[in-house]
Amino acid sequence: MSEPHRKYSEETAWLGLMHTRGIGVKRGWKVHHFLRERGLGITDLYSEQAGSWRIPGISESLMLCVRETEPQQLVQREKQLREKALTLLYPGASQLQLPVDESLPPTLVYWGDLALLRSPRLIVLLNSRKTPQNILQKFLQINAAADEKAVWCSCPFSQQEWDIVEGLMKAGDSVLLGSVSGIPRRAVMLCKDYPDVSVGVFTPEPRLKSRYAHFSCLEGCYRLLFRLAKRILVISMQPGSRTAKRVKTAENMGFEVTLFEDNGGGSSQSRRAAVPAGSRQAAEKSEKGWENSPSEDDGFISCL
Repeated sequence: MSEPHRKYSEETAWLGLMHTRGIGVKRGWKVHHFLRERGLGITDLYSEQAGSWRIPGISESLMLCVRETEPQQLVQREKQLREKALTLLYPGASQLQLPVDESLPPTLVYWGDLALLRSPRLIVLLNSRKTPQNILQKFLQINAAADEKAVWCSCPFSQQEWDIVEGLMKAGDSVLLGSVSGIPRRAVMLCKDYPDVSVGVFTPEPRLKSRYAHFSCLEGCYRLLFRLAKRILVISMQPGSRTAKRVKTAENMGFEVTLFEDNGGGSSQSRRAAVPAGSRQAAEKSEKGWENSPSEDDGFISCL
């Protein structure tokens, strides 16, 4: 007897795939590429002909588990996302086309102001955890006095990083945050403290389980922010640090990096990545969308 063709929306179909045990980040992207190469959509996973598909790297039994996911579970998860004002982002989503980074899951949830993802004022903020407090205060003072407000992008984890986020919001700047494990409680509380400031947070759906996946996803979050903003400001960095490696990544992607220097006047210097023009054009071309191929506090305790 042939398997019935379940009528799922794209959101439900993506949830069904990514919530199947055994389907992780890599396999999720494999399924997406398999379908796209054949001109199919995610909802075709639940069609009658899907039973005969052989997707490289994914067993028949695993794909059977995907198609046998209980519809009620998916509907319930969709309802939870709506009740908590979370938007599901996925390849081909009508709400927004995001750049691709396959270290991030194909599905992300977003909480907050979606318009921030399209803002022309996005700037990624990088900082070393060893930055002296006086330099941080100097940066926040100069930023607060600026005539034009920016949308600052970050993936805060430490207490210091959250203090910087709060300082930016206190000055009236919007923030776009990446999180590897749920919507941070700190972000929600800051929204209540500064209701006139726009905030957006994106995080994997479903939540990642392994420590390795968290580290990989964190770097993917930064690369996604680089592609969205195309401008990076570094308050401070140490040689060989993660911040220095992220700066190198941004430069290799062809984006402009500005180094903040506390020289009494708060000036900054800018350096352009020394990459061939062809590589830079290719990097800029890849920004069009998904289809062109992302402690010291309780920051990652999900409250949504």
